[in-house]
Amino acid sequence: MSDRSTVRVIQTRAYLRPAGYRLLAEVMKDQRALYNEMLEGRRNAYTYHKTRCGVCVEKARLADSAKLHERDCSVDDCAVCEELKRKARNSTKCTAALHRKSCGVCKSWDTARKALNAHRGGCADCKARRCGHKRLVDGCLSCYCETTTPLRESVRTARLCGTWQAAGVTKAVQSKELTKTRAEDPRLGAVDRRLSIGTLERLEFAFDAFFRRVQSGGAPGYPRFKNPHRFRTVQIYSGANNYLKSYDANTGRGVIKIKGLPTLRFRCRLVPVGQQPKDMKITLKPNGKVWVSMSFEFDCESVSVKRDGDPVWRDKPRAPVGIDMGINKRAMLSCGESLPTRDDSERQRKKRRLLRKLDRQRRAALRDGRGRQEPRRRRDGSYVYSKDGSRRYFVQWLDVDGSPAAPSRNYRETQARLARLEMREEVSSRNALHRWTTDVVRRHDFIAVEDLN
Repeated sequence: MSDRSTVRVIQTRAYLRPAGYRLLAEVMKDQRALYNEMLEGRRNAYTYHKTRCGVCVEKARLADSAKLHERDCSVDDCAVCEELKRKARNSTKCTAALHRKSCGVCKSWDTARKALNAHRGGCADCKARRCGHKRLVDGCLSCYCETTTPLRESVRTARLCGTWQAAGVTKAVQSKELTKTRAEDPRLGAVDRRLSIGTLERLEFAFDAFFRRVQSGGAPGYPRFKNPHRFRTVQIYSGANNYLKSYDANTGRGVIKIKGLPTLRFRCRLVPVGQQPKDMKITLKPNGKVWVSMSFEFDCESVSVKRDGDPVWRDKPRAPVGIDMGINKRAMLSCGESLPTRDDSERQRKKRRLLRKLDRQRRAALRDGRGRQEPRRRRDGSYVYSKDGSRRYFVQWLDVDGSPAAPSRNYRETQARLARLEMREEVSSRNALHRWTTDVVRRHDFIAVEDLN
């Protein structure tokens, strides 16, 4: 692969039978349970570290004192508030290495480990032990350098403290736990391991973003537990080779086979011939359709994307244009042209009709005793309020004996119809944008876009 390489992402619909769809939904449910289980482990480890690390405790104390004084202070531009905020902002930020340097237990472990490694590097008996020569000559499996024994015992006794171990829970540590989980759970063991590793990487990305926001001083947004509506995708970020079993460039038909998943058949003419995907994502849309997203990496020089009528490269562009994003109009060109508006009045009328039907069904359930209003709560038990300050409620469907139950069949069917309508609206809007941007690229040889965040 040369330096000039690019990634092409292809998204296409996969066709599944009802039995295959149910199998894919079960696999996604198991992966969601694995995500939540690993998230709970990392969350407990992070909480353990924050409550026991001296650096973290001091930083939390300064932040709490600044908040308490700001809440009770009625003076505008209070100097004490500014000073407390400055101290909390400039206090030492905790990292695992910082705690390890300030902790006496961790220091003793580091000292013992360094002494053991230094001895092994200069001892001929230890080197012979590692390559197996001494065991072969003496015929004794327990034969080892006598000087190493006290050093190994000191490392074993001077283990890292629990605070450091809690801060060190990463994807590598959880992948070892995944091996035990797959051995104990046959449903997880029946699925390709790389699919579960993709779930761990998804959790790792969430925590990386969380720590990055913490370091920058923004709103942290702690990674949340996933419910069925927030976990609809399983992915393989690396090592997706040999999953694309067959592909016919003439008909565009292809077959994807992954261990533990049903056979995915698709039809798309954009897949590069003779290449395997680098990454792969499988998504269950709310309308019941299955979509597959594949990433292919290739050299720019080996792929020709030139077509008849495309602009020719010149030192000075002859048809430059600028694009500005707007509010009333989604995009506006410097030549006066704008993104054509689509007539979606009929789709909006159907959407309003379905929303009114959902509201009627909820009111009927409350009137007939098949449901009751419950206040919306967060995980910490606090209520959720609207912008006008009123408390928000939802309808909890009830069984005959009054216990919580699933919504009625008609209500679920109306929800499915609304989801299918919104999905068609999304696909139609995306296709219209692709057609317009393709036309702009073919007519102009220089395009300037507004620098937006």
